[in-house]
Amino acid sequence: MAGATSGMTGLDLARSDPPDLFLLDIMMPGMDGFEVCEAIRRDHALCKVPVVMLTAMESQKLNERAFAVGAEVYMTKPFSPERLLNAVNIALQNALLKRIKSDKKKQKRKTA
Repeated sequence: MAGATSGMTGLDLARSDPPDLFLLDIMMPGMDGFEVCEAIRRDHALCKVPVVMLTAMESQKLNERAFAVGAEVYMTKPFSPERLLNAVNIALQNALLKRIKSDKKKQKRKTA
């Protein structure tokens, strides 16, 4: 999927073709990255897609808010391509582990 120029456009694109991962900047036109992440987490079709949030602002409060709205990884700019790749891999691995854990719980309930 191509990048979107706004949060609403990104959500519309994602609903028609769900991505494997979201890269969200906190500062975006219309909806900010926090609002988009919250919308992703409320959307049944998108709620399990991992989110990596990016920002140029260094702030503990922003970091905490990113995790509170459901981001798996929070990164401050500038960063190297290798660091971004590592963050994407971590987010994808964590999402996979969450799905495995959820599937095990569902299976356990079915057999109980």
